[in-house]
Order: sequence, then C-alpha cells, then structure tokens
Amino acid sequence: MAQEQLRPLYYLSRKKERKDGKYPIWVRIRINGERKDFSTGLFVFPQHWNNKLKLVTGGAKSLSIPANNVLSQINQEIGYLYILLCSKEKYVTAEMVVRAYRPQPKIKEEKDFKEDLKEFELEKHIHELTKKSSLHFKQCKKAEIYVSKSSREYHLSVLDKEQNKIRQEIEEIEERSNRHFNSVQKDTITIQDAINEFLLQFLRKVMAGKRKFSTYLKWLDTKQKLLNFTTYHYKRNSITLTEIKLKFGEKLYDYLTVVAACGNNNSMKHIKNFKQVLDRAVTSEWITVNPLKSYKCTYKEPEPDAVFMDDIQKLINADNLNSSEELAKDAFLVETFTGYAYAELAALKTTNLIIGIDGKQWLSIKRRKTERTETVPVMKIVADIICKYENHPKRVNYGFIFPVFSAQYYNKLLKAIASKVGIDHDLHSHVGRHTFATTILLENDVPLATVSKMLGHHSVRITERYAKVSKKNISKHVERVESLLYKFQFID
Repeated sequence: MAQEQLRPLYYLSRKKERKDGKYPIWVRIRINGERKDFSTGLFVFPQHWNNKLKLVTGGAKSLSIPANNVLSQINQEIGYLYILLCSKEKYVTAEMVVRAYRPQPKIKEEKDFKEDLKEFELEKHIHELTKKSSLHFKQCKKAEIYVSKSSREYHLSVLDKEQNKIRQEIEEIEERSNRHFNSVQKDTITIQDAINEFLLQFLRKVMAGKRKFSTYLKWLDTKQKLLNFTTYHYKRNSITLTEIKLKFGEKLYDYLTVVAACGNNNSMKHIKNFKQVLDRAVTSEWITVNPLKSYKCTYKEPEPDAVFMDDIQKLINADNLNSSEELAKDAFLVETFTGYAYAELAALKTTNLIIGIDGKQWLSIKRRKTERTETVPVMKIVADIICKYENHPKRVNYGFIFPVFSAQYYNKLLKAIASKVGIDHDLHSHVGRHTFATTILLENDVPLATVSKMLGHHSVRITERYAKVSKKNISKHVERVESLLYKFQFID
C-alpha cells in the first residue's frame, strides 16, 4: 500500500494538570484522517514547553535534554513500527501503530486462568509490593530533601513513572486476587487471606495518595501480631474466618497485653484494625456477620508527660555536654518552646519562617499526623538556637533549620542528657510537646482554645488531654483564692 508520511504531533494536555502545576506531554498519531492519542509519560511546566518546536526548551538542561531524548526515541520507534506494519498489512491505522508501540496483554485461555489460580500466592505478592513501595518512598524522600533543585524535577518525574508502575502492578494483582477468591470455597478463607486482601486495597490507596505509607506499615504490624497469636494459641499460622467467635477478641487481647507486652491502647488499636478487616470480609460475602462486631474497644486516656520549669532551666544552663548532646538539647528546647513534634522539627526549613500578624518572626508548618497547620511565634530562646546553626551544612546546602538525628538516636541522647544535668525524668521526643502545652502555656494561663490552635489539634477536646493539672497550678489557684478570702474581716 502507498505509505502516508507519518509525523507524530506532541502537545501538552491542558485538561490533566497535576498538583505541582505540571502538564503531561501527549503524542497524536494521524493516518488517513484517523487519529490516536496517548501519553508519553513525561510531565513539564507549561512555561518550559515550546509549542512551535514541540520540544522542552525551558528549565534546567538536566531536565530538558533527557525529556527531548525520550520524544526523539518515541519518534524513531513509531516510525520503524509504521514501516514494518505497512510491509505486512494492506491497510494500516493509527490504532494499529499505537497497539504495536504499546502492546495489549493477551487474553488468557481458560486453562491458563486455572493454572494462574493454582499458582497465585497473595502473601508473596504483598511481600514484594511492600519492598518496592518502601524503596520508592525512601527515594522520594531523598529526592525532595537532598537532590539539588536543578535535577530534582527530573528525579521526581522518574519516581512518578515508578509509582505508576507499582500502581499498575497492584491493579493486576487485584484482578488475579478477585478471580482467586471467587473460585475458592468461602469457608476455606483464612485470617491471613483476609488481611492480605485488605493490605492490597490499602496499598492501592497509598499509591493513589489517599493514605500514608507509614499507616500501611502499622497495618503490617497488626497482621504480624495476629499471625503470631494464631500460632501461639491455635498452633497454626492462620485459622479460617468461620472459626472466629466472640471469645477470639478476649483471647487476642490477653495475648497482646500479656505475651506480646503491648499496652492497653496499642492492643485495642490492633483489635480495632482486625474488626475493619472482618467488616471487609462481610462486604466481600466471605462471612455473613462480623464475629467481633459486639466486642467493645475501650481506651485509657494517657497521662501527659511533661517536665517543670526547674528542669528546663537545668537544660538551658547545661555546659557539660558533648557536641551531639548539645545538638539534641537544643532540639528538645525548640520542641519545648514551639510544641512541634520531632517529625515536624526535623522537617523545618527556612521557608517555614514567616513574618506574623504582629510583624515578628513566626514558624508555620503542616503537621504530618493531622495535616493541620501549626503556627507559633518564635520566642527569643528559639530565635537564638536558629541563629546558632545558620552556618551548618544542612542549613546552607538543603535549607534545614536544625541538623537533627534519627528519632531513635535522639531519644538515646536525651536519656544521657537527663542523667548528666540531674533531671529525674524519662526524657523522650514527645515530652517537649507536652511540656509546651502544660508548663509553658497552660500554667501561664494561656486559654485552652489558643493552645489547641498552636498545637494544630482538630478540636479542644484533644487538647484537654494535655491539660495536666499540676501541683504548681493547684497551688497557684489556691493562693489566689486565699488572697481573696483574707480581704474580708472576720468577727468573732
């Protein structure tokens, strides 16, 4: 057949803007009036796209050159496939070229489906997906923090492609999982099967940005606790869902608190998680009713853990610390006078320093846990510590305000500091946040609503848990009452 000249047309798809302001580059193939469009997998800012040349011409060369190389490669591959198809077929369409470039998976025969069902092991797939996802999010974190600005966009673009691959793999495994569970007897489905299927759905939400990978890891911990329990109590790695009775909840709680040495609230969280897994099993029609539906999960309000002003003064005056301990001390003092948790402190950058409504310096950051913004004034002690590290390499190279350690090493240093300066208290990373709420704010009569806002809480009810009534506060209020009473003259 006579070949029509093929010229792929590249353009930005303006209807598919991402949150970061980038648009995908699409390619259009037109043959004999018929056209077919598909994504190249590349994303660019609109100001970096030259619509006349159909190339990436703006931004760093470390980004534009690789992107244009990809476009050139697509041109070559499509051109080759078009010539090849024309030599074999009487009539070639745009759809045929795209299918040749992006081959569709072959439809399996019935016998292949049966073999697939036999070989399907969801446990194995969950393990592999977890490893891939863990590595992916570690690389994302490194790219956001340590990769230079000039090459960060390119790295994140590559990671986006990797995330899409993982999402596609999850969808394929989900399809196989559905076929598998539709083919087996419902009374043979085990706890391990149910929680693995739940984890698959949860990981799908994680890769779509709807849930956090850190929460997924907590669900993995619940899974391991459940499997350890069934091995301990039933002498089997897992039991079927139909074997679960109401007493299962009581036995699981006893195991978690006594054998696994979990606290009450932690144990209840694992049981609550498992109840969600069973709810999904009911929705999937694997069981007719949740056997733990009537099991009540009760939580104990944790006692806020804070230090007093005398202890804070000991820290401020400490002069017998080594360089690592000095850094940990400064980090703890910043926590104590801002209320930031250690994760927020570690993430603070110079861009989080703003000028507040009073014309003074404030710190503003979105809490990872609640995604609510915490905005606090920078007190003098915090300002002095910020200035102290202005020439530190992490500030100069990456913009971090404080050069912090890992949370585990930080907690180890805090214990050593407490011993050195004579603080009779188990210092750890969250004590600083509690101290800010109680010793610094509430004991100085800052209203609870204001404290709640500064801590980034959803409601004042959450903040009330921090409102520890200390002996010092009781004494202060009794003195106030006593002074009022003694204004009166009592006559015998």
